[in-house]
Amino acid sequence: MKLKRLFTAILSAALTLSLCAMPAMATEGGTTAGTPLADGMPVWDTTKKGSITIHKFEYNPSSGAPSQQGTGAEGEGAPAGATPLDGVTFEIYQVQSQTWLESYYGGQVTASSQDFSKMDASDYYTKNSTTGAITVNSGATKVATVTTTTTETDKGVAKKDGLALGLYLVVETKAPDKVTSPADPFLVSVPMTRIADNDTTNKLTDWIYDVHVYPKNSTTYGQVTIEKKGYTGGGTGVALEGVQFKLQKQNGADWTDITANDSNGSTYNLTTDINGKITIAGLSQGEYRIFEDAYSNTSANKGYILDAEYHTFTVQKDGKIQVDGNVSANATIQVANHRPDMKKEV
Repeated sequence: MKLKRLFTAILSAALTLSLCAMPAMATEGGTTAGTPLADGMPVWDTTKKGSITIHKFEYNPSSGAPSQQGTGAEGEGAPAGATPLDGVTFEIYQVQSQTWLESYYGGQVTASSQDFSKMDASDYYTKNSTTGAITVNSGATKVATVTTTTTETDKGVAKKDGLALGLYLVVETKAPDKVTSPADPFLVSVPMTRIADNDTTNKLTDWIYDVHVYPKNSTTYGQVTIEKKGYTGGGTGVALEGVQFKLQKQNGADWTDITANDSNGSTYNLTTDINGKITIAGLSQGEYRIFEDAYSNTSANKGYILDAEYHTFTVQKDGKIQVDGNVSANATIQVANHRPDMKKEV
């Protein structure tokens, strides 16, 4: 049974969400008529189709956080602190046939000339060391492109039904800006045997045809502080309360208004406080600009000339802020307003 349980280690290493060791517990009770495999293996139902359901999470565990092993079955709970992540696109490739998979689970190494003990996802793709781009090996068949979305019942989920039995490679191809790096490509067996339990060693008695996987993404966010001061003539600057700003992010050739924290979805208050400051947290990586939009109607602000300048900054992949060539963990952007020093004489 050593080879049959090998997929446990392969998938556990490939998906490091601490939830993702994915040899599966079958939801179909008992065995059905089909193809017998190695001695002691459950019967294979060749009439079935399978599916892969991807549950995508944003997950930044603290150091020493306990791991949580998944089963591949529906209904797993995410680790504490993991939040669903929409807008992540995956490509699914069939890399081995049903016949090959039967040989794998049957341990028929000699008959198939395959060394199953060395099977690894990286056998099926290459990665550019400079750009990180993934190229899937020739011979693989692309069967689907799916993107995680949230519905009334499922959050951060993408699914592909009607899969022929076989071995599949899942490649993450696109993710939101807040994702620091994509998950490594990983293998999914359709169907998959459940992992042996603690009570009965090697109790591989059922198959799961609808496999649920839980890959994770690490995310990073930046934070900036806007400090607004008013100057009269050549005097010392004073904090200006109630100055309203607008924040925009570059999207190709366009600029898009940003009104909410990308980490928790809370709405930004882009009006300076009593200290003339605004702290803007939860910024995903990208190019930003901020500029004055209006003043509140307070006597303290009257007479100042509205600043017409765009103040640009970059949130780097590591969450640090770059402003005017300087990089820091939490940059402060100074914005000044001026008004003339007028004397009235009679």
